[in-house]
Amino acid sequence: MVFLELKRKGYEIYYFNKDGECDFVVKNNGKLQAIQVTWEINSENKKREIEGLIKACKFLNLKSGIIITRDQEYEEKKEGITCRVLPFWKWVKMRDGW
Repeated sequence: MVFLELKRKGYEIYYFNKDGECDFVVKNNGKLQAIQVTWEINSENKKREIEGLIKACKFLNLKSGIIITRDQEYEEKKEGITCRVLPFWKWVKMRDGW
Protein backbone atom coordinates (compact mmCIF):
# COMPACT_ATOMS: atom_id res chain seq x y z
CA MET A 1 0.00 0.00 0.00
CA VAL A 2 2.84 2.39 0.78
CA PHE A 3 4.52 1.65 -2.56
CA LEU A 4 1.26 2.20 -4.45
CA GLU A 5 0.66 5.51 -2.66
CA LEU A 6 4.19 6.69 -3.50
CA LYS A 7 3.65 5.73 -7.15
CA ARG A 8 0.24 7.43 -7.21
CA LYS A 9 1.86 10.66 -6.02
CA GLY A 10 4.45 10.37 -8.79
CA TYR A 11 7.53 10.14 -6.57
CA GLU A 12 10.79 8.56 -7.70
CA ILE A 13 11.20 5.42 -5.57
CA TYR A 14 14.46 3.69 -4.66
CA TYR A 15 15.63 1.01 -2.23
CA PHE A 16 18.58 1.49 0.15
CA ASN A 17 20.89 -1.46 0.87
CA LYS A 18 24.31 -0.35 2.10
CA ASP A 19 25.37 -1.81 5.46
CA GLY A 20 21.67 -1.87 6.29
CA GLU A 21 18.31 -1.82 4.59
CA CYS A 22 15.69 0.88 4.19
CA ASP A 23 12.48 0.01 2.35
CA PHE A 24 12.13 3.24 0.38
CA VAL A 25 14.21 6.26 -0.49
CA VAL A 26 11.85 8.68 -2.16
CA LYS A 27 12.66 11.71 -4.27
CA ASN A 28 10.10 14.46 -4.75
CA ASN A 29 10.90 17.91 -6.18
CA GLY A 30 14.59 17.39 -5.42
CA LYS A 31 13.97 16.41 -1.79
CA LEU A 32 14.83 12.97 -0.43
CA GLN A 33 13.06 11.03 2.31
CA ALA A 34 13.92 7.67 3.88
CA ILE A 35 10.93 5.48 4.74
CA GLN A 36 10.71 2.16 6.56
CA VAL A 37 7.49 0.15 6.63
CA THR A 38 6.51 -2.42 9.25
CA TRP A 39 3.25 -3.66 10.72
CA GLU A 40 4.41 -2.59 14.17
CA ILE A 41 7.52 -1.69 16.10
CA ASN A 42 8.15 -4.26 18.80
CA SER A 43 11.04 -5.63 20.84
CA GLU A 44 11.93 -8.10 18.10
CA ASN A 45 12.23 -5.69 15.18
CA LYS A 46 12.84 -2.23 16.68
CA LYS A 47 16.63 -2.35 16.42
CA ARG A 48 16.58 -3.55 12.79
CA GLU A 49 13.96 -1.05 11.62
CA ILE A 50 15.54 1.96 13.30
CA GLU A 51 19.12 1.06 12.36
CA GLY A 52 18.16 0.65 8.70
CA LEU A 53 16.47 4.04 8.71
CA ILE A 54 19.39 5.72 10.48
CA LYS A 55 21.97 4.26 8.08
CA ALA A 56 19.99 5.49 5.08
CA CYS A 57 19.53 8.94 6.64
CA LYS A 58 23.23 9.27 7.44
CA PHE A 59 24.27 8.11 3.96
CA LEU A 60 21.85 10.60 2.35
CA ASN A 61 22.67 13.37 4.85
CA LEU A 62 19.08 13.55 6.14
CA LYS A 63 18.14 14.72 9.62
CA SER A 64 14.98 12.62 9.88
CA GLY A 65 13.16 9.61 8.50
CA ILE A 66 9.77 7.95 8.77
CA ILE A 67 8.67 4.51 9.90
CA ILE A 68 5.14 3.73 8.74
CA THR A 69 3.17 1.29 10.91
CA ARG A 70 -0.38 0.06 11.26
CA ASP A 71 -1.30 2.26 14.22
CA GLN A 72 1.72 3.41 16.25
CA GLU A 73 2.78 7.02 16.56
CA TYR A 74 5.74 8.51 18.38
CA GLU A 75 9.06 10.17 17.74
CA GLU A 76 12.53 9.37 18.98
CA LYS A 77 15.97 10.68 18.25
CA LYS A 78 18.91 8.35 17.85
CA GLU A 79 22.42 9.19 16.68
CA GLY A 80 21.24 12.68 15.79
CA ILE A 81 18.47 11.38 13.48
CA THR A 82 14.80 11.96 14.27
CA CYS A 83 12.75 8.82 13.64
CA ARG A 84 9.05 9.61 13.21
CA VAL A 85 6.79 6.60 13.64
CA LEU A 86 3.42 7.18 12.00
CA PRO A 87 0.32 5.10 11.34
CA PHE A 88 -0.34 4.51 7.64
CA TRP A 89 -3.63 6.43 7.63
CA LYS A 90 -1.99 9.55 9.05
CA TRP A 91 0.96 9.36 6.67
CA VAL A 92 -1.39 9.12 3.66
CA LYS A 93 -3.15 12.32 4.76
CA MET A 94 0.10 14.29 4.94
CA ARG A 95 0.45 16.79 2.12
CA ASP A 96 3.66 15.37 0.62
CA GLY A 97 3.93 12.18 2.65
CA TRP A 98 6.56 13.73 4.93
